[in-house]
Amino acid sequence: MFKDGGMWNDLQIGTEKQITIEREKKVAFDMFLFGSLFIMAMYHLILFIYRRQEYVNLYYGLFCMLISIRGLFLGETFVMNLLPNIRWELAQQIEFLTYYLGQPLYVMVFYSLFPLDVSKKYCKICAVVGGIFGLMVLLTPANVYTNYLYVYQIISMIAIVFWFYYIILVVVRKRDGAPVTIVGGVILVTAVISDLLYYNDIRFINNFFKTDHLSAIGLLIFILSQSCNLSSRFSLAFVKIEEMSNEMMGLNENLEAIVKERTVALQQASN
Repeated sequence: MFKDGGMWNDLQIGTEKQITIEREKKVAFDMFLFGSLFIMAMYHLILFIYRRQEYVNLYYGLFCMLISIRGLFLGETFVMNLLPNIRWELAQQIEFLTYYLGQPLYVMVFYSLFPLDVSKKYCKICAVVGGIFGLMVLLTPANVYTNYLYVYQIISMIAIVFWFYYIILVVVRKRDGAPVTIVGGVILVTAVISDLLYYNDIRFINNFFKTDHLSAIGLLIFILSQSCNLSSRFSLAFVKIEEMSNEMMGLNENLEAIVKERTVALQQASN
């Protein structure tokens, strides 16, 4: 039912206690990652409810939600503990759907942050491609849609090349939040490349850093950086609102003083 059979990781040998402790550490990390991303997702979705014109909160909240759900189906697959009766086919569909839809959502986040620099056509192409592969997951069995994973991986690499082009534009034009975005983006790209290599059984990056959680750590750092970026944007917006409010209050006070002076002048003239 799957493109490739066999084990994903090397077989580990040890005592029952050692294996149990190792698994508990991995489960704890997976739960920490899920909780962090889920809280960020809910926070930004609630922000969108209160400020419907800020679509970046909607896209970012959905992106975090997708990644948090995806984490339950990877690694120690903790979802199997929560839902032991879940069908394998459904678990595979959710894993692939969150992968295929994650990239278009991030592209929409990126476009919402820098609408003057990122092409709408680029966003539409990413959305259409992600939607097509998502429909393939829903409409075909696992032994079909898993065979086309490498095609989407190639498309993802092409999309990353265009993303680098746009990020260079953002930096050259000195847009607000560009430094944080490029640092977080480079970390995200490293995580994505790590995932691509992992799915193709090439793990030298993970072996170099001596961790199986490189992609998860990279995604968490990226999402934290983007949250800081969005928080900075909101803070600047509130500062501008306060400055405008203070200016309006000053103008009102001056206007009141002028009206009083004119009133006194008119009264004196009439007398």
